[in-house]
Amino acid sequence: MQDRIVEIILYLMGEMGRGQRPLGEVNLGPLSERGYTDGEISTAFSWLFDRFAAEGTGVGGSFGRGLGGTTPGRGGSVRVLHEAERMVVTPAAYGYLIQLRALDLLSDHDVEQILERIMMMGPDRVELADIKQLASQIAFDFAEPDRSGSRLTLNGHDTVQ
Repeated sequence: MQDRIVEIILYLMGEMGRGQRPLGEVNLGPLSERGYTDGEISTAFSWLFDRFAAEGTGVGGSFGRGLGGTTPGRGGSVRVLHEAERMVVTPAAYGYLIQLRALDLLSDHDVEQILERIMMMGPDRVELADIKQLASQIAFDFAEPDRSGSRLTLNGHDTVQ
């Protein structure tokens, strides 16, 4: 389920960036058409609201600043894979990881954690589905002290307005 939430978050961030729209003005119709449930969509909104609040960018957030206060894809560096990592991580999987980092859904530290876990597991090949699972585990880790009081999913009666 968590990887589906990350897909929704990527859609929302993409829509916000395309037209510089606030989060509340994003068209959710395509998400429902793709089979995402109201609970999954609400959870993605809740996660984004928590991130915007933690970063102090406000509920609408300014996509140009990203969630981390920097402009995604500009002026930053991109982690280059070591030869051994390139042999294990597929280009599609690494591209997805770069996309999550460019949108500030993952930090540089998060990317390093994911790559370390992959190399420690010792798989022959890491595909996109594997990266999605690891990235969602890192992105939804609410054990950090600055996220206390947050939650991954909404209760059945909760709504995001």
